[in-house]
Amino acid sequence: MLFALTDTKKIEKINRFFFKELSAYRTFLDERLIIYPQSSKDDIFRISYSNVLGIWWYTNYAGKDSNRFWNIFGIDNPEVKQNVNIVCEINMPVSGINFRTAGLWAKDLNGNTFLLHSGKIGGGTKGVGKGLFEREFRGEKIEVEIQGRIREYALVAQLGSDKLGEQVASFTKEIYRIKTIARKLNKRSPKGIKSFYSPEFFGKKEYRLPEKITANCNHGLVVSELVNELSRRKIKAYNYFNFIDLYTHNNRQKIDRVFEIKTSLSRQVVYTAIGQLFLNSYNIVGKPKRIFICPNTIEKVLVSDLAKMGITVITFDWRKRSVVFNNLDTCL
Repeated sequence: MLFALTDTKKIEKINRFFFKELSAYRTFLDERLIIYPQSSKDDIFRISYSNVLGIWWYTNYAGKDSNRFWNIFGIDNPEVKQNVNIVCEINMPVSGINFRTAGLWAKDLNGNTFLLHSGKIGGGTKGVGKGLFEREFRGEKIEVEIQGRIREYALVAQLGSDKLGEQVASFTKEIYRIKTIARKLNKRSPKGIKSFYSPEFFGKKEYRLPEKITANCNHGLVVSELVNELSRRKIKAYNYFNFIDLYTHNNRQKIDRVFEIKTSLSRQVVYTAIGQLFLNSYNIVGKPKRIFICPNTIEKVLVSDLAKMGITVITFDWRKRSVVFNNLDTCL
């Protein structure tokens, strides 16, 4: 459980500090025309870009009428383009709570600060909206107490994390992927299984442990890199069903692997992963291979026990803030 921040001075200070941290990744700074549905030829702003992260960003106070911070992100490279498109807005109310803005700052009981997004997305494309976000978002969500009520938000990043830039870039590219789905849906759909993603949920989420919240901020990074690694091996990965984290299929269009991805290794997390793998593959014809993706700190005896249960373990490390899978080829 997180708790929303509403104090004007705290929000302004945190928002400023966030972009100061993000500026450590900056490799480019110059004026560019920003394109969005209501834009004009005068919308030229001094934007930052990171060729390491592959995203650009801009922040400013949007004015008294809107009472919000305008925090925008995109994936165009301004080094080669004079006009850039907004992919994602994580706007913040200057004070209090404003549900018309998607962004929110929140803290846990230990004082850790997190950037959140409500799932309210736009951009002028038919089908883009919170409903599409809810169906297709493959990251982690968390419950937040706001004015005595509980709401669910998507985790974007943790302030002060050594992977903050990667977390923000991952979320921005995830929004771009979701919007791309809408563009594809507006066209004639190809036959066969669609390469769409949707979020997982199984049982009660234990969000009281700060370390678990921190780990979940990196979930999207691990999923994206796994999809990339599988693609490099000519293996297409999908997540079309709400209850399956990730899966692949053979040339007969039959599901042959089911993945469960976890970024922490508490007892509850491991038990949940085991239950998900068995339950989610129970009614799949052909008994697909069950694969558990987890940090390399998992004990060898547990890996052995899981193997006896028919679960293959693939571990990953963080190297220079990037995900590296240790035994992917041998386990596929």
